[in-house]
Amino acid sequence: MSSSSQAVHGISSRSGSEHHHGTRTSGHKISGVKRGRESHGQDYYYRQWRRLKKVVKDLIFINSSVCDEVIRVEEKLARVKEERRYLLRKLLQFQSVTDVAALTVNSECHPAPSKSSKSPVGSSAQDQTSDHPGKKTTKKKAAAPSTASSISEPRKKAQQSAKELLESLQAKPKKSKSQSNRKTIPPMLLDSLGRPVFPMVLGDLTLHSIGEIVPDRSTFFTHDCIYPAGFCSTRVYASMTRPEEKCLYTCKISDSGDLPEFEIAPEEGTEQVLRGSTPNECHLQLILTINAAIGTDLLPAVGSGADFFGLNNPVVQNLIQSCPGAKKCAGYKWIKFEINKAETNENMAVGKNDPTINIDAFHRLLAQAGGMKAVAFSSMSEHHSTSLRSLLTKGNISFAS
Repeated sequence: MSSSSQAVHGISSRSGSEHHHGTRTSGHKISGVKRGRESHGQDYYYRQWRRLKKVVKDLIFINSSVCDEVIRVEEKLARVKEERRYLLRKLLQFQSVTDVAALTVNSECHPAPSKSSKSPVGSSAQDQTSDHPGKKTTKKKAAAPSTASSISEPRKKAQQSAKELLESLQAKPKKSKSQSNRKTIPPMLLDSLGRPVFPMVLGDLTLHSIGEIVPDRSTFFTHDCIYPAGFCSTRVYASMTRPEEKCLYTCKISDSGDLPEFEIAPEEGTEQVLRGSTPNECHLQLILTINAAIGTDLLPAVGSGADFFGLNNPVVQNLIQSCPGAKKCAGYKWIKFEINKAETNENMAVGKNDPTINIDAFHRLLAQAGGMKAVAFSSMSEHHSTSLRSLLTKGNISFAS
């Protein structure tokens, strides 16, 4: 019994192990199929990526080769143009040389007959006819006109056409519109951060602050000038109460809302502050006040506020144009500047000979006006004295009689 039970037990254990092995192999097969499917999908996308990479690389190479070919063709075209210009120049030189040679040859072959040589020739011919009356004399026909002009006409036409072609081929420099509007300025003194150093003395004008540009309001700039808010400058000019004396005026531009406010304030506190919506308005008030103090219209009643404020000074214009927001001022006429090391800030004064701006010019005009008044007064006094003397002499004569 023991042996049979052992045999049955062995058979059952063997069958169990075979069944377990079979299930394990089937599980391995299923997992392999899944992995194969996954690897097959990855291989497909990998092949697509490799193909796209190759296409992109080929396109890059083709693009670079095309660029190289374009550069080569441009160089060849430029070289051909230069050769064409050279050949045209040589052709013009050769034509000029050949024309000169042809003219010299024609002049040697057909010399122009002179008036002095006509008479002896005629006399000799008459002598020959008188000596040999029986012989027939053959008169030579006059020589045909020189063919130099007829030969040179087509050459001149060809030369003219070649010159026109050469001029058309030569690159003419374009004249920029801004060349006529270019101004020279001296080198600017800057600090360690590259900013201009204030106060800046510009002849009779002293600039203290540029201010800020207001590009979103059209009232703060014109076609010729920009009015930065916060601009401040000072200038020495004639006093409003005592024009023969000097006074320091402070010119300011402030933001009053929609419009800029211009102000000319004298250093003396007793005099009034001049305000206006434009610089010309303020400057005109100053001129009228000075004329009233003098008692005559010595200064012309024309305002030059931009010059008095210093807004038309080239250095100030350059500083204003370099401020942020200057390019946004629509309608402003941009000015080009060139730096000249020979120039200085003292030479940048505007209106040196304008008596409404410069104090020295005003004093010269005032002195001339004073001299004219003195001459007029002396002539009037002489007239009165002569008339008084004549009256006295008349009185004496009548009294003596």
